[in-house]
Amino acid sequence: MRAEQQFPAIAPRTVVVEGGRFTVVPPCFADWQGALDRACPGGQPDAQRLVEECLLTCVRRADNSGPVSRAALQSLTARDGDALLSAALELIDGQRQWLDLVVRAQADGVAIRGTGVQLWLTPWSFGERNDALRRALRVEGDQVVLDMGSYEQAMVRRCVAGSEPEDPSAWPVPLGEVVLRELDRLNGVEPAFTETLAACLRTGQEHPDLALLELCRAFGWTPEQAERMGARAGQRLVATLQVVQAGAGAGYATAAPAALSSQDGEGVTRILVHDD
Repeated sequence: MRAEQQFPAIAPRTVVVEGGRFTVVPPCFADWQGALDRACPGGQPDAQRLVEECLLTCVRRADNSGPVSRAALQSLTARDGDALLSAALELIDGQRQWLDLVVRAQADGVAIRGTGVQLWLTPWSFGERNDALRRALRVEGDQVVLDMGSYEQAMVRRCVAGSEPEDPSAWPVPLGEVVLRELDRLNGVEPAFTETLAACLRTGQEHPDLALLELCRAFGWTPEQAERMGARAGQRLVATLQVVQAGAGAGYATAAPAALSSQDGEGVTRILVHDD
């Protein structure tokens, strides 16, 4: 599938404020995301810097002589800055309405369609994710930080098909936002996953991923191997492991599986009983 290069041609807007006359253009996705990242150092948003960084991506001199300098933006009143930012947000909203994106979940991915857009999203592998993460980590002073923009671009390049132009940084902001949101759903865990897992572990309640981990640890299986097992057999093994672990904790004799050597019989399991 291919996406046509018919992204919304939203006309720039001229804005007149006390500080002068400016032209506001729709920002591209990469510039907008970069501005948001820079405005949230350490994950904490800085309201004043947020306005400044966002305006740098989309405000031009009214005479078309180029972008407005940071110093010029800093000299504006808060009211002028808000007026320019409102104009930029209205342009982005116009793109959103023009695109009219529709998201449909499929068995093996997500389809995104809209005006001039036809994309297909598929999840990446754990190895691909780790490779992108490894490349996006850098050292700043005595801290390791994640270059989120680089990481997200790698995810889009690997997981999105049918995109055109090839560089997703040229996408309109609404398209990039929807694509990243759906990729997060495909490739990430639910927001409350860690809290749920910790609560189950703390209270002793069952959780399928804890059971999967126990089976993999006990028998040296990969998660894929364990999940291919029949549900009944898997539950029996999990229950058996729980009984064995409870017995070990109480100081009772426990049984531990040990694979026989090939000369004793390939594929045969022997049970050794230890009296402590």
